[in-house]
Amino acid sequence: MRLQPELDKDFRTYYGTPDPGQIIKNTDGNTLDASESKGRNYRWISGNKVIMPGYHDTGMTKPEPIEVVRAYLARHPSTLLTTSAAELRSASSEVQWVKDEMDRRLWLCDRWFLNLSIKKDLVRQVREEILDSINKFLNCREKSFGVKAKDEKNLLAGYFTPNNGAGFKAKLAEYKGWWASNKDKMIRM
Repeated sequence: MRLQPELDKDFRTYYGTPDPGQIIKNTDGNTLDASESKGRNYRWISGNKVIMPGYHDTGMTKPEPIEVVRAYLARHPSTLLTTSAAELRSASSEVQWVKDEMDRRLWLCDRWFLNLSIKKDLVRQVREEILDSINKFLNCREKSFGVKAKDEKNLLAGYFTPNNGAGFKAKLAEYKGWWASNKDKMIRM
């Protein structure tokens, strides 16, 4: 299931580390993520749905509407794993998240290439999604493995301009090969 990373990424910094503003709440035996920004936003996965109730309070003077959250939880119980903020920020959890995110980014590129071959009318959007996923993979690789990304990103941007799908595919194959031989190595945190 790919929903957890999609939910989780909104609570991550540019380099994939947990955002200091992330709040893990355990309410009535349900785990949910929350963030504060002129109110509170709650998010959790319930089966194959993402549930996102929230409220707006610029002055932060209103009480938290926990009864509304509980009503949502009663109808759509959280299927997120029980966790705490400390567990989320632990070194082993962080290492696993980075590795899973790198796997996911390469997987997404494969899926986007499949879309590219099926839907010719979405060529530009699909290429932008591929470039975005490869760049995020390169960001994780640079932060966690020390492999500089700037030159690779410039090269990929050059492939994007003339719509060089073959260049993208070749670089993706190169990155997948690199990842296959390096994914079991220790990463820097």
